[in-house]
Amino acid sequence: MQKATGNKSILRIVSLALVLLLSAGALGIWAFAETASPLKGTSVSLGSELVVNFYAEVTDTEGATMTFGIGTERKTVPVTQAQHMEGNLYAFPCTIAPAQMTQTIEATLSDSGKTYETSTSMRAYAEKLFASKQWDKLAANDMMVATLNYGAASQNYFDYNTENLANAGYEKTPTSAVPEATPTSMVSGSVSGISFYGASLVFETRIAVRFYFTVKGNIADYSFSIGEEPVYKDGLYYVEVPDINPQDYATDITLTVNDALTVTYSPMQYISRMYAKTEKAELKALVGELYAYHLTALDYLADPYGNGSDNLVSAQ
Repeated sequence: MQKATGNKSILRIVSLALVLLLSAGALGIWAFAETASPLKGTSVSLGSELVVNFYAEVTDTEGATMTFGIGTERKTVPVTQAQHMEGNLYAFPCTIAPAQMTQTIEATLSDSGKTYETSTSMRAYAEKLFASKQWDKLAANDMMVATLNYGAASQNYFDYNTENLANAGYEKTPTSAVPEATPTSMVSGSVSGISFYGASLVFETRIAVRFYFTVKGNIADYSFSIGEEPVYKDGLYYVEVPDINPQDYATDITLTVNDALTVTYSPMQYISRMYAKTEKAELKALVGELYAYHLTALDYLADPYGNGSDNLVSAQ
């Protein structure tokens, strides 16, 4: 580990990443170092999805690619879809599910006829941050612990790779009880032929809210103010509203149908109600960790550097 304080180039790039990540609504935790290889380091974005960003300096700014492998999964990201940082430096995103935090990500950069390889996992990345005492002064430490606990709860809920939990050695019981859901009317207005049925929280690969409707007739007759295209499933249509960041779980989401039927819901309503009523221990633990994750995100955004930006370190 080397302090980044003495390297203005690294600090400038990391600061730029901070601005870009937060402007997109996601939280960013960074590790960056200068190496002879074009592979320059990694960062983590904690938004509606979990993203491990791999930084690389490329010579072919139109044809370079980064291929990610997680188990049998393969995904190639062209440089044209990567985040341009500065000069020839790009951040290639690799999205993972919360339950995949201990899965190794194999990354292969192909650039101008040459290939370069590296690997990491979100858990391995976290351990590098914890290993540097400088990071003890940053709220990023608490944010990463909350993330690992969220990941472990997801593993237990989905019964996925439970012999290798993300929070092993960093188990932390949420200190704040999940508040009771506030009884409010979710629906106002009406539209002939469509009725609100219910809402749920999606937390498989991304955090999103689904609004379910019963529909008589043609779904094309109805327009929705937000969300993705309606999907038909089990006799109902649902509209999914994605891109919900952890700091926004308590923020109401309002969907309007044909400018007349309005439905309001938030992830926190689901978290509170499931925490209070579910008899499934794994689900109760998961929503409890989501609440702790939300509170930690608010604290992190309020003071991401703790004692100031001169405490930033690089990890490679």
